[in-house]
Amino acid sequence: MINNGEVAVRRQSGLPEARGLDRGLTEEAALLVERGLAANTRLAYARDWATYGAWCDESGHALLPATAETLANYVAHLAAHTYAPASIDRALACILAAHDHAQLGKPATKQARLALRAYGGSPLNVDTEFRRRASSYLQLSRNRPG
Repeated sequence: MINNGEVAVRRQSGLPEARGLDRGLTEEAALLVERGLAANTRLAYARDWATYGAWCDESGHALLPATAETLANYVAHLAAHTYAPASIDRALACILAAHDHAQLGKPATKQARLALRAYGGSPLNVDTEFRRRASSYLQLSRNRPG
């Protein structure tokens, strides 16, 4: 059925519901799905998930399912710890993938995305001069003979 340019799919009565076999992956399929992500992405997601889990434990938020507010608060937390916007975006993608994997509905991300857009790489509680000096110090330590 088409309504105002949108396609609506109606479930026909009498069709069987998905069974257990229709809900799980075989070992072969799971391996292919896992290999679909680059090794570095899998490692980054593992770090992102561990960081998110620790934050949930410390702050009292539910790991799954996450609410829109939880995601926005997590973005603010990462921004306050000067994570790069791309790293925060990847962390959100990781959390959404976990919802998908757990067959939970994906939480709304509008608030989190707006918070990320507002952050735009400028930390919330760290002044520019401090960041410049910290960056210079790190550069000097890396170049120092070891």
